[in-house]
Amino acid sequence: MKFYGNKKTGKLLVANKHWGLKEVLLNMGFEDVLGNSYAGSLYSIWRIKEGDTYRFARITNSPKKRLRLKKEGWEEIKMYGTNEVPKEFLEEVTVNE
Repeated sequence: MKFYGNKKTGKLLVANKHWGLKEVLLNMGFEDVLGNSYAGSLYSIWRIKEGDTYRFARITNSPKKRLRLKKEGWEEIKMYGTNEVPKEFLEEVTVNE
């Protein structure tokens, strides 16, 4: 599963609900977190607030990277091994083409 991150709210949007709207979502302030990968369960997704916006990172199951990100103030918002995202980190939007 693919995800977009909202740079303003720090929340994730499930991409499969918005097929073919990548450019629209990018113009709305979303970031393509996984790039060309649709295997979201192979990554954990992290965020950090920098000023008024959020930055996102994806990592594989690397204990060293997880520890480094935590120490740097990053927050894990989607765990490795699943496509489930806690509701507090999900965003729903309506896109009018």
